[in-house]
Amino acid sequence: MIAISGASGNSATVTFNLSTLIPIPDSYVLNEGETITIDQANGLIANDVDTNNFSIDSLWVFTQPKYGTITLNTDFKGGFTYAH
Repeated sequence: MIAISGASGNSATVTFNLSTLIPIPDSYVLNEGETITIDQANGLIANDVDTNNFSIDSLWVFTQPKYGTITLNTDFKGGFTYAH
């Protein structure tokens, strides 16, 4: 229950279901100078596990790789293009 000084009303119970994401490393093979495009089915979250059986519904890249550029698909579901 959350109490606010000077306020009155009904109490409520709030339940948070937190996901426990287990990221499984991914690897893809390409030669220097090539570009690779990976679809969602084979993408960055396709093999990851959520122990609460929630869907993993978004993905963000916070740091670009040292060599090359990664561009996530606009649906943020794991598909991407990487140019080395």
